[in-house]
Amino acid sequence: MDIGCGPGDITNDIILPALHPNAVIIGTDISEDMIKYARKTYSKEKQLDFDVLDIQTKELPAKYISEFDHIFSFHALHWCFDIKQAFKNIYRMLRPNGTMLVLVVSLHPICKVIQETIQDNRFAPYIKDVNISPVWPFQDSVNPNRELKGLLKEIGFKIDHCSHRNVYHFDDNSDQFLCKYFDLFILPT
Repeated sequence: MDIGCGPGDITNDIILPALHPNAVIIGTDISEDMIKYARKTYSKEKQLDFDVLDIQTKELPAKYISEFDHIFSFHALHWCFDIKQAFKNIYRMLRPNGTMLVLVVSLHPICKVIQETIQDNRFAPYIKDVNISPVWPFQDSVNPNRELKGLLKEIGFKIDHCSHRNVYHFDDNSDQFLCKYFDLFILPT
């Protein structure tokens, strides 16, 4: 399963080719529009299906419990309001000895911008999720790696590897920077 698959391109173009040729993968996302697009664009793939799923749900569909050998999530789980529930659901979806590979952003300067925008009366009426604080689960953490490991162990995961890496990006052209990082969220009409 790919959690937070968005439009399905990473699921189809990167994850699926890296798996066994007979592997079947399901891409899930909270956005119905993203899933509709993914189904329309990649429905020809026999090994690939898409479904709407809020990974934070308290009522995980029975069809997902103990059904997956591998679960992936890249740049999605840090958007969860209840990351603990998200990881509990992932744990329940994995078969015994199943693996999880996730990439979670622990902090980013954009969070401060979002928090300040929420507080600004000019923009607050246009922001639906005004209770975001902090924006990402580990945004204010002193040691996000240790905090994430503790959370995962508490849930029951056996951790083979968990690391925290500082990544910096500099681009001389700010227009290019925005195109590189925001074109993934724009769906063609």
